[in-house]
Amino acid sequence: MTQDALIVINPNFPFRQVKTYPLSDIRKITIDKSKWKWLFAFCIFGSNYIAIQTADDTKKYFCVGLELDAYDENLTEKTMDSFQDSLRGKGIQTVFKLDKH
Repeated sequence: MTQDALIVINPNFPFRQVKTYPLSDIRKITIDKSKWKWLFAFCIFGSNYIAIQTADDTKKYFCVGLELDAYDENLTEKTMDSFQDSLRGKGIQTVFKLDKH
């Protein structure tokens, strides 16, 4: 995330893409977990996702490697919790559903 944009990067073949959302265009971001088990068939081993809602559309992006904050047990420095904190700091409405599962 930059000062005025959220940049979504998918480095995985064949889905490689970079999508930039101006923060002013984002209405709401939902952070949740997919209930679909078929994701494993596509080698998607993470089921957490973010759904970015703008005035025109809602797009869902799976976040492999981003998990809930587990204090010192995380495999990555950044977590879904730190992502939500950054979004809220920018004034973006978030719906965080991961702690309800």
